[in-house]
Amino acid sequence: MCAYNSINGDHACENKYTFTDVVKKDWNFKGFVVSDWFGTYSTVKASAAGLDNERPGENFIGDVYKKALEAGTISQAELNEHARCILRAEFAVGLVDNPIKKSVVEGGFATALRIGHRAAEHRSAQEQRSDCRM
Repeated sequence: MCAYNSINGDHACENKYTFTDVVKKDWNFKGFVVSDWFGTYSTVKASAAGLDNERPGENFIGDVYKKALEAGTISQAELNEHARCILRAEFAVGLVDNPIKKSVVEGGFATALRIGHRAAEHRSAQEQRSDCRM
């Protein structure tokens, strides 16, 4: 989870060194990075830094993200990487094989699930399973 504070002049959720270089690459973190509540301050910079999910809602990762993707400011490969991280976590905890009830999905994981499922629309179920299983 990225926080509200700044790290070397960048908001924590926009700090590529912390989340992409250290957490995801050096530490080989297999989960996804989520913002602290209202800790997201941008779309493009946060996405490039490795932010996979925004909490709460979709102020920066939602319609704004979709427009940045359509404009080419964010690449499809970048979106795919975020979706891969979220889908991997879903498979790891059994959400794909044993979906949770709708009332639970409407809570904290709703955005993460939507992002993961939107990206997955372009891939077959078999590809998802082979890429995302632990």
